[in-house]
Amino acid sequence: MALVYEFTTPFDSSADFVRVDMYGNIMIVECKLANDPDARAKVVGQILGYAAWLQGMSYERFDSRFRRGIGRTLVEHFATSAPQGWDAETFRQQVTENLAAGRFRLVIALDAFPKQLAQTLSFLLRYTTNDFDLHVLELPYYSNDEIEVIVPETYAQQDSEVKAHTADPALDLLEVLQSSCSPVGYDAARRLIEWLKERYQGVVERGTGKDFTAKVKIPFGNTKLSVLHFYRWPEMTGPWHVAITFEYLRPRAAEEKLKRLADRLRAIPAFAEHRDVEFLEQFHFKKRPGVKIEEFLVPETYYQVVIGALDELLADLTGQSAAEAARSYGDQSDQT
Repeated sequence: MALVYEFTTPFDSSADFVRVDMYGNIMIVECKLANDPDARAKVVGQILGYAAWLQGMSYERFDSRFRRGIGRTLVEHFATSAPQGWDAETFRQQVTENLAAGRFRLVIALDAFPKQLAQTLSFLLRYTTNDFDLHVLELPYYSNDEIEVIVPETYAQQDSEVKAHTADPALDLLEVLQSSCSPVGYDAARRLIEWLKERYQGVVERGTGKDFTAKVKIPFGNTKLSVLHFYRWPEMTGPWHVAITFEYLRPRAAEEKLKRLADRLRAIPAFAEHRDVEFLEQFHFKKRPGVKIEEFLVPETYYQVVIGALDELLADLTGQSAAEAARSYGDQSDQT
């Protein structure tokens, strides 16, 4: 990511932090202390003012602010650390679109959370649209002799992940991924979900936790078998990951079949390098190593590895013929 501290504005104050990730997602962070209640009361208007000012800014002007802050352009910054498949022009386009639409993640960080501010935020969270993405973090500080601890607590979050959802969790998941992933990452995830739905009657089920997670499951006898898990790491603010749920497949598939699945997926570097993959067999596949979507499903060759490996296993589990599996795999290839 690229981060600028004290991002200057035309107001009397600067935004504490403005952050951009390699997919063009923009975050504005404002921090307040408990011993300044007047500043805390104004923080909502302050961060909304920063967002309104940034909306419509040109990419060139935005980039120049980062160049002054980090000593190089955004493209130069990410070109040295981005994974294979990262495209500078796609990044520029995504930043430009987010600036034009005012599509930002707003984060308010407080060491204590007053009741009056809670009422204001509850109102905003109820009546704003999906493009309004607000997170509030309470960061209480504790100390005991030589031990000092900050325990982050999330008060509320507001984005397409927690708005009033449609009746179809799959549409919820795709909407969230579209707003949070790079275009190529979203497209690959969408195709994978649709492939499982069409090929194996897959269904998407939402998680029950405070963060948005989802599993893609397929019918299996009288139950459903979890195949994929989509989640953010770190929770709420991190990039989207996808995991093949080995631990749920394990009771249904022989270990040699799961080993074959893992071996095929090791052709994807980010999967092969995951700390849990080394110990999959040692722990009898009671793991579900998750990888960033953009590193697991992009470029297209990785995507084809994933659906090819999954199809081989799932066709065997569900009793579909090798000819059907080959045809499904070929149909996916033909669409690209």
